Amino acid sequence: MRLHESQAASKVRMELISYIRGGMNENEIQDRFASEYGERILGQPRGSRSLVAYAVPYICSAAGVLGMMVFLIARSRRARLAAPGLAGELPDLPELD
Repeated sequence: MRLHESQAASKVRMELISYIRGGMNENEIQDRFASEYGERILGQPRGSRSLVAYAVPYICSAAGVLGMMVFLIARSRRARLAAPGLAGELPDLPELD
């Protein structure tokens, strides 16, 4: 794992160490950092944002696959219905020996 070496990152690491030594649990520390620096410092969304962030790609993928299936089935049906009318009557061909 690569650590960020900026002054701000060092400050946050020192705060984290002091919170752990002070007996704060993980949720308390996350709440503290989120209120002080904003939700982005946590690296992943919490609560309902988390559900949206993880569910939307799957929902969009499923909708795309379903849409493609509907399109292909409709196109196949149209092609099947249109085919006999285009060919018309086929002539009788002599059989080859």
